[in-house]
Amino acid sequence: MVLGLTLSAGAAVLPGAPPEKPYLELTGTVLNEAPAAGDTIKLRIFSKARPPWYFHATRLFVYRKDAVPGCFEHAKLKVVPHKSSRGYDCVELAPWDWFPRKEEATAERSFSTANWLPGHYRIMIHTLYYPKEGAQGYVFSGGSFELNLRPAKETGP
Repeated sequence: MVLGLTLSAGAAVLPGAPPEKPYLELTGTVLNEAPAAGDTIKLRIFSKARPPWYFHATRLFVYRKDAVPGCFEHAKLKVVPHKSSRGYDCVELAPWDWFPRKEEATAERSFSTANWLPGHYRIMIHTLYYPKEGAQGYVFSGGSFELNLRPAKETGP
């Protein structure tokens, strides 16, 4: 069973950029059927950009507040600390991946859940939209998806 998830999304607009979302459509599909702790999670991100923008990059991460308590320590994940104590320290799951600017594009991403605890996670997706040429006036946006990891199957002797 493929889980199709529509991302909850918002946009951060840089100075000089219009206040509307830089996309007409932004969706994510988890390709794993009934993912378990320890699986490599495979995700397909699709975006149809709103003119004059072009879909250009993605990255994935999880905030501590959106992970199973104790998972970061249990899995020995590299944590990026946050100055507050509100759970905004995070783990980058997949770094920025850049691809040719497209009006419509699909980005395939994956990350490991080796040593993760079973339970509920909210995974954040960052996306960048650029004009057709140059690097000025790009727009940052993104969303999230819910990931429920079942316990890993135990293998007997």
